[in-house]
Amino acid sequence: MMTTIIVKATENCNSNCVYCSVEGKERAVVRMSDKVLETFTERVSGYLAADERRRVNIVWHGGEPLLMGKDFYEKVFEAQQRLAGKNAWRIMNNLQSNILLYNETFEETFEKLGIGYIGTSYEYVEKLRGLGKNVDSELYNRQFFEAALKLKKRKIGLGIIYVVTSKSVNKPVETINLLSNISMNTADMSIRINPIYREGEAKKSELAYLYVTAQEYGHFLGKAFVHWHGRRHIFPQIQPFQGFMDRYLKPGAILTCDEAGICGKTHMGVDALGGIYQCGRAMDAGLLKYGTLFDNDFENVFDNPQKLDLDTRNDVLSKGECGSCRFFDYCHGGCPVDSYNYFDAWHHKTYFCETRKIFFEQYFEPALGVRLERRDI
Repeated sequence: MMTTIIVKATENCNSNCVYCSVEGKERAVVRMSDKVLETFTERVSGYLAADERRRVNIVWHGGEPLLMGKDFYEKVFEAQQRLAGKNAWRIMNNLQSNILLYNETFEETFEKLGIGYIGTSYEYVEKLRGLGKNVDSELYNRQFFEAALKLKKRKIGLGIIYVVTSKSVNKPVETINLLSNISMNTADMSIRINPIYREGEAKKSELAYLYVTAQEYGHFLGKAFVHWHGRRHIFPQIQPFQGFMDRYLKPGAILTCDEAGICGKTHMGVDALGGIYQCGRAMDAGLLKYGTLFDNDFENVFDNPQKLDLDTRNDVLSKGECGSCRFFDYCHGGCPVDSYNYFDAWHHKTYFCETRKIFFEQYFEPALGVRLERRDI
């Protein structure tokens, strides 16, 4: 029973991504206070103490979480040991960071917290991600690879998220080759491919030129999958490909959060002021807020009417607009936040529905020589 909690200790960031998922990067900079950290850890401790089967995966996020500095994470460790006590071993700590600020001063603290893997992101197209107002990609890349080498020496794994835009949608093979070459030069690595979403900064009309259609993204994924599938013994794990393969081979295998259809039961997000949300994406957009740490424990959060309503989405879609789809077991209608961003409705299938159909019909099934049939599991 693993619960993932995305914690945005700060919205401040030291880099400039033109399609940042945070809504309104200009908003005031807030850092998590000692009081919020203490209350958050108390909530985690109480949640674990109520059921010995529970585990909590905390993803320290941002903004840029390394801006909080080593001392903050020392406080995190101390609070977890003091408040969770004998249950502290059931807390996993991970990081989602641009890694530019990573250095040796974090090593001892991260080792105590058990952080052996850091999620990050990378962009090879110039002027989409960089430093400063001018989006200095060259300086960004230099600092990124310097930090990646430091992580390799410490045997800390790196998970790379890549966002597909109109600048890369016609380069599926080149993209995964490049990302895989980065991955093979570090310790334990994985890759996650996402489309650009119309949220955060990317909602701005001047960035519409970066959008990709569901059809374009479906062919990108399909061509990348065929290339990866024939070489997966030498390539790193790539999502969503690995998840789809696992699901095909083991019908009960859990998919990534946006495909699994159970995020209402497994995820939540906490911001620097103690606000509680459905997840990181919901938090970025200011959606699905379930109160604060100061007026809710986690048991109450999972009993929140909005969260319980979200839990019905899988059943609603299965009997409704996804009822005849033989790929439902691999998609479950997609991410509910994605559905809301495009259709203003939670109980609606994803805008990227056509992506999945193109991917499975034209690429996945031919590559495996199979025809997928819907399962009731």
